[in-house]
Amino acid sequence: MGGIDGLSLQIPEHQTDFKVSYECASEQLDDILKEVEKRAAGLPYSCMGSLDPFLNCGLIDVMPGQVNKAYALLWLATHADFKPDEVVYSGDSGNDLAALASGFHAIVVANASKGLVGKVAALQSERGISAERRFEAKGEATSGVLEGCLHYGLIS
Repeated sequence: MGGIDGLSLQIPEHQTDFKVSYECASEQLDDILKEVEKRAAGLPYSCMGSLDPFLNCGLIDVMPGQVNKAYALLWLATHADFKPDEVVYSGDSGNDLAALASGFHAIVVANASKGLVGKVAALQSERGISAERRFEAKGEATSGVLEGCLHYGLIS
């Protein structure tokens, strides 16, 4: 990924054996992510971008292909013997996209990254997943999660 203006490695503590993590200015995220994805095209890697609202920067992870939160969620649900209707996932950024569009109940909180709701809706539609599996909260962060839990009847 060398030579991409504005892209730099995150600190060593954010690197693992299974992902390389970069950061950039938040306003450059979409353009830089497109360039990273272009360079990774045809390689066995996936790229994921998100915004850090606390540091106001863009985050990009490059990982082995097909690695995402949806697979972890499916593994957990299978091994814990949960039925699909018993699983609810909440998220707010690009690294949550796969899990939000995986077919489990999804909560997208109000402070979600720009365009995330549209991307989730498009993937769900493409996969034949009902829009009823997606709840768009009006509340941000934990307030939105609680709002979604109320919507799905997990709490009253």
